[in-house]
Formats: sequence, structure tokens, C-alpha cells
Amino acid sequence: MAENDKILDIPFNDPDGSDEAHDQSDNQANAALIGARFTQGRVNRAVNFPGEGRAEITKKLIPLDGEYTFTCWVIADEFIDGPNASWILFKFPGEGNYVYVDLHSPMTSWTYVAIIQETDKVSVYLNSRFVGSEEFPPEWGAPTGWCLLNDNPFNGTGHSSYEDLTIYQGINSGEIITPPVANMEVTYSVNGRNFKDFGVWVSESDGVIDNLNMKEPFKVEWDEYHGEVIDLNRPRYDVREISLSCFIEGVGRDEFLDRVKNFMAEFMKPSTQRLMIQVHSSKPLVYEVYCRESVNLQKKWSDDLMVGTFVLKLREPEPIKRVLKFTGTGTATITLTSKWMTSIYWGDGSKTRNVYGTNKTVSHNFTTGGDHYIIVAGVIEEMSGFSSNAPIVWNQL
Repeated sequence: MAENDKILDIPFNDPDGSDEAHDQSDNQANAALIGARFTQGRVNRAVNFPGEGRAEITKKLIPLDGEYTFTCWVIADEFIDGPNASWILFKFPGEGNYVYVDLHSPMTSWTYVAIIQETDKVSVYLNSRFVGSEEFPPEWGAPTGWCLLNDNPFNGTGHSSYEDLTIYQGINSGEIITPPVANMEVTYSVNGRNFKDFGVWVSESDGVIDNLNMKEPFKVEWDEYHGEVIDLNRPRYDVREISLSCFIEGVGRDEFLDRVKNFMAEFMKPSTQRLMIQVHSSKPLVYEVYCRESVNLQKKWSDDLMVGTFVLKLREPEPIKRVLKFTGTGTATITLTSKWMTSIYWGDGSKTRNVYGTNKTVSHNFTTGGDHYIIVAGVIEEMSGFSSNAPIVWNQL
């Protein structure tokens, strides 16, 4: 479809604090944001509705009685009790007149949604895969609206984010329903600073998503029996070991040495350091790590461009964790029930240790904007209660 076929084109790539999302189509139907906020999206920016709010367009642009194609990237906020399912609901005049399309997905990772409405039916695709189609009862007339809904445990609207919303005139089941290919650059950062700010690039990584080594379980051997009797009811795991194969460059000896010194200084600070690995179109991988070994930098001295190679070996002492995201300023609150001591790393260098008991509530105030990734580390799998006003990014990582 051509650019002039677009009814609406809102990428939600506006800066923090903006109260308007700009429409890049010829209609220039900007959306007023009410109770919403901009946040980091899968590639660029996205709009987030934190349990309330809306993006309001006063112009009547969508031909609900006709044919159009809707596409958008969507992710639902994840909570301990859901969501587990999602639907598209079309409303028609009259009481109880609804048409549902089951999406067969909780949509808790970025999902490319394509909705094709014809005059008598609707078809839905997720990530270019056909998930369902429903016909409109002819006696009901044209739909009056539709919505995307799920079974998250909260009332109200929102608890979701949206990026690159586009509506086209007419029907298109070709290239429009296929997710656009994003730049797959991987970004590594330490304490919020991109490795590349230090002149460091990562060529290979090990251990970031590998399964952990199990600690030696309790076992008993009997002479009269084959093998061994082993207790695997409550497995426990060893630390996570991460290896990043890196190279660092600088123009001349002075810049090279300054970059090496400044980069390693981030890992020589007291306590653990925040490592984050961001792959576009995916949720970030976050770790609290420390560096125990020398990097053994390989280099050749030069007055021109100098390049050194090294392997950065990191250890994550508390590798089993739940990751939450709190956006903007304000107070994040976590309530949990566990007999095991739990550590909370708030993502800004602060941490709360030894949290345990029944309905224990801890909170932290964020004074700076942006996305704050909170790590809750411990025996996560045996918590009997957990709630937070910060959505879950990874239920267990």
C-alpha cells in the first residue's frame, strides 16, 4: 500500500513529557494523551497506559462500516496472575451484541497485530500468523467500535504499550501483515552507560541465557540398590557465569589507556554492578554482577589507532530472579510472602536485602525519569504471594 493510503500513522516516537502523539499521515490527526506516558519501545519509543488513560483523536477517521487494515506492535504488562489470554472484541448496536476473536496469546512480549476488517467480517494476524476470523451478523449492522482486551487481574484500561500504529484504507493481506524487520543491533551497558561510550564492542557472549549448573543435591547410595537415591524436589543452582569477548579501541596511547581505565572502573566499584543486554524487539536481559578476574588485555602499542582484545568474565551471585519495570518518577511498591530471604535491586544502585515473611511490603522512590528495571532475587519459585505496581518483564530469568 502507498503512503497516501494511510488513514493514520502514529509511531509514538515522541519525547518524554509530550502530551501529544503525532500523526505522520496526511490527515495529521494527532492524538492527545490523557493519563498515558512515553517509554522505551521495542526499537524506538512507545506509549504506555499504566492501568488508565487513553490516546484521544477527535477526528472520525476509521471507516467502521467499511474496509480497512490496522497494524501495530503491542505488548501487555505482565503480572503474577496474568494475563493468560487476549481477544479482539467488536461492539455492535444493541445490548450484548459482541463478536470476539480469540488471539490464543497473552501478548506479554512484543507482538505485531494486523486486523483486517471487511464489510461482513474481521480477520486477525499475530506476527504474520493467521489466528482467527469471525463474520458479522448481518442483522446487527455495522460495528460501533472495537477493542483489544485480556484477562489481567486488574480492572480499568491500559496495562499495555503500543508502537508504530498504522491504519490503511482497504484490505491488504500481503506485505502489511508481515512484521517489519528491525535493526538487530545488540546493546550492552553497565550502570546505564553503553559499552560503546568507552570504545568497547562485544563480539561474542556466553552464559547470558544458558541454563545454570545445579548445586550438588542431597543423595544416598545403598549397596543393595543400583545407582543412587537423590532429592530433586527443591533444586538449587550455582552462580551465573558470563563471559563477554570484547575489543576496545582508541586513537593513540592516551585515549586508549583512558578508555580502558574508565571502562574497568565501572566494574571495580563497591557492590554488584548492573549489566543490561538489549536486543531490539525483545525484553532486556538484566543482571547484578561483579568482576573477579583480570581481563588480560591483549594489545600492541601504537601512536595511531590502537585496538585491544579481552574477555570480561562476570559472576551473578543471585542468578534466579524476577524482573519488573517501573517507568518515570514515583514510588515502586512490592509486597511478597516468602520464608526465604529475598534481595531487591532497584536498578539505580539501591538495594533492599533480607526481605521475608508474610505480606512484607517494601517501596522505593525514583526521582529520575526513564525506565527502571527492578530485580527481585532469591528462591522466587517458592514465593506464595507476590504483587507490585511495577509490571513484570521476566517472571523468572
